[in-house]
Amino acid sequence: MVVIGILAIIMSIAIPSVYQQMQKDGMRAAVSDVLEACGHARARAVLDGTVCELTIRVPPNGGINVTTTGRTSSIRDFSDGDTVGGSTSGGGVFSAKFSNHILKVDAEVFEAADRQLENEVVCKFYPNGTCDAMRVELTSDQNEIRIITTDVVTGIADVEVVK
Repeated sequence: MVVIGILAIIMSIAIPSVYQQMQKDGMRAAVSDVLEACGHARARAVLDGTVCELTIRVPPNGGINVTTTGRTSSIRDFSDGDTVGGSTSGGGVFSAKFSNHILKVDAEVFEAADRQLENEVVCKFYPNGTCDAMRVELTSDQNEIRIITTDVVTGIADVEVVK
């Protein structure tokens, strides 16, 4: 009986930590989702020759969507950040929802002030592999801060750990 009691105590201590290790924490999942969305948007834009839009909504309804706009002849004009292109009909490519552990999402697209709303931001990825300059700052309930930025020339996202 003593052995069974000791095993029960050890298991009651071990099970929560094993469960926590198996579940992605909120910050890792959020960063992974943003990076994956950027990758999907860039790949879809290049492979399909269309403009893809990455939409980030802030909590409490926070989430990420990637959709194609259907513009096949868009050309990025680096002088003013605008695109020149065809029609706009789209389809969903990727979507994710931020965890409840993510308390704050500050997102900004620098070249697209006309496409920013109070609770969402839209970043465009272009067929030539470029994208709008985007900065996303994620803050978790554990006071972790991660900043994700996109490189306008390569369209690739990078993560900076603040704390």
